[in-house]
Amino acid sequence: MDLRPTLAAALLGLLVAACADTGAPATGASIGVPALVVTSDRDGDTELYLRHPAGRLEQLTRNTSSDYGARWSPDGGQLAFVSDRDGNEEVYVLRLADRSVRQLTRTAADGAPVTNRAPAWSPDGTRIAFASTRDGGEAEIYAMGADGSAPTRLTRTEPHVVDHEPDWSPDGRSLVFSSNRYGDDNTEIMRMRADGSGVERLTRTADGVSDNAPQYAPDGRRILFSSTAEGQHDLATMAADGSDVRPLYANPQLDDVFPRWSPDGRSVVFQTFGRPGSRTAEDVWVVAADGGGERRLLGTPASESMPDPRPSP
Repeated sequence: MDLRPTLAAALLGLLVAACADTGAPATGASIGVPALVVTSDRDGDTELYLRHPAGRLEQLTRNTSSDYGARWSPDGGQLAFVSDRDGNEEVYVLRLADRSVRQLTRTAADGAPVTNRAPAWSPDGTRIAFASTRDGGEAEIYAMGADGSAPTRLTRTEPHVVDHEPDWSPDGRSLVFSSNRYGDDNTEIMRMRADGSGVERLTRTADGVSDNAPQYAPDGRRILFSSTAEGQHDLATMAADGSDVRPLYANPQLDDVFPRWSPDGRSVVFQTFGRPGSRTAEDVWVVAADGGGERRLLGTPASESMPDPRPSP
């Protein structure tokens, strides 16, 4: 399966990169890489894999459907992910201890395709935010219990607006997400309270620029995201109120997307896309929070994508 359309729909775009202010900066020599969950199509279709700190890959799902976009629960014991194994893109949870899988969303209706994507756990592990088209039209942000109960719609936008990629603040009081509500070709980072109220715009860029895939730093002081402000997909950070945007990392030959903080905030893992005509496949990289010490963690002819670091015990 070619993941590019799904990733494009799931992501919507990116920006110029920025240095993270999350404590003592790491350097290239001191980057530690925690266990990661990644999406890979090395067995012919997209599955979930666990990359252990020493580099060994362990396959977590094995079927003929597409499993992708996994996020760790706060205790590191479960993974919320997206799968089309029932014919519709739904959110599932995989329990690491016994490899059991539980379906959380069930939204196919009258044969109409419905997407449920981008799951993200609340800091206390009791809720999962996600993006869904279940009410018709484009994706909106929802939240549900960690067992799939009581799904609640948090955003309500005009037609043709896509709200996507939610992430919780460390205190659980806020959510950041990406939205094109200010223009079809202008995706910005938004913030709202956990109940959907108080929506505010954090980034303000020109038409044609896409800022997306936001994630709070572990200490909540900065937000990591990706952007096309310089024409390609680069990594950046900003203060939690949208000020002080700083470049973090840019590779002139590659597009840098899906960034995620390490649990200690000292490094960032991310995915790259090769440019048109490039032989470089989708790969997973790590860079220090000061922008140095880039290192490729996975690089094969397969597509390796959407990394998420396992939380510290």
